[in-house]
Amino acid sequence: MHDHPVAKEIVEAWLQRDGLLGRISDLDENGSRILDYIGPVAPNALLDRIEAELTSPDFQEMEPKHNPRRTTILKLLQSLAYEAHAFDRCMALLIRVADHEDEDKNYDAVRDKIFGFFKPYFVDFRLEVTQAGS
Repeated sequence: MHDHPVAKEIVEAWLQRDGLLGRISDLDENGSRILDYIGPVAPNALLDRIEAELTSPDFQEMEPKHNPRRTTILKLLQSLAYEAHAFDRCMALLIRVADHEDEDKNYDAVRDKIFGFFKPYFVDFRLEVTQAGS
């Protein structure tokens, strides 16, 4: 179903600036849940919409304390980042959000989510260094 051209057309219309899901940062809990479901239908349109909101001049931090929209956006960016063509864009957006976070706050920190993508590399690197030093 997610590959059907009509489904893609509908979702892409919903993700337009003036569409049903066009203001991701203003969605209620139901709207956030819908984003989770429609992500696989039009991932490029979804990433475009997230990018438009997070790079707008009026973007401010997303408060970490129980913010369903923040959680949804971050989860979507993490999922989309596993697509090779979207990785750089997703990382840039996650870094942008992390740049607006207070470094003293560790609750659901975006920098930890970013680190998670590179953790296997760092673990492997530490093993190589340890083995080389032996």
